[in-house]
Amino acid sequence: GGYNVLMLTGGNTKTATANITVNSTLHIPSGNTFNLSTFTLAGASLINTGTGTLITASTSGTALPTGRSWTSAVSYQSANAQTLINGTYQNLDLQSAGNKSANGAVTVNGILSIASGVTMVMGTNQLSGTISSTSGTGTLSTANTGTTPIPSGRTWSFAVNYLSTALQTIVAGNYTDLTASGGSRTLASSGTIGISGVFTPGAGTYTVTGSTVDFNGSGAQTIPAMTFNNLISSNTGA
Repeated sequence: GGYNVLMLTGGNTKTATANITVNSTLHIPSGNTFNLSTFTLAGASLINTGTGTLITASTSGTALPTGRSWTSAVSYQSANAQTLINGTYQNLDLQSAGNKSANGAVTVNGILSIASGVTMVMGTNQLSGTISSTSGTGTLSTANTGTTPIPSGRTWSFAVNYLSTALQTIVAGNYTDLTASGGSRTLASSGTIGISGVFTPGAGTYTVTGSTVDFNGSGAQTIPAMTFNNLISSNTGA
């Protein structure tokens, strides 16, 4: 159906039964959920307001309008692969299973959640934003070759994989499992790269000038054979 302004109130879940177009404002207040199911949401001038939740299980490449700012939490919930639509999210939740592959740059300014069994595939696109916290035990993969492929100084609850065959910068932050398969890597020259799980450095050449790596887990960790600049083991386990 087509709407100019669509307001979803009443404190419950509204579920779409067909593709939806909103030409102006989509308002989802706190305590309300708009479940698109497998249908798409369109609207060339759509503006989202409210802090409720928007759910999509669509596997379409245009599940949502591109380039929008979402004040509502957005949850991708298909058990199959989905296109992660480029734009600015407050809270972004990737659930169920399969790859959620970005079709452009993605900004997250609140909570980023990646469930177990789910991979957030950024490809060469940048992930940016303030990202107040993370949750889930899935995987974030990036092939972006910029100086900040993902935000620096964050704590990542899920595994992070830098997988470009070209040179990539591993930004400072606290990682669980950190994998750097592919090409050569530069470790951030300021801040600390904390690793509480497994570090798999890959076969590339490392530039480590000015960098600090801290193995800070609570259980046994293996420090791989490679050259470090500053190496700290603040591990509290065996």
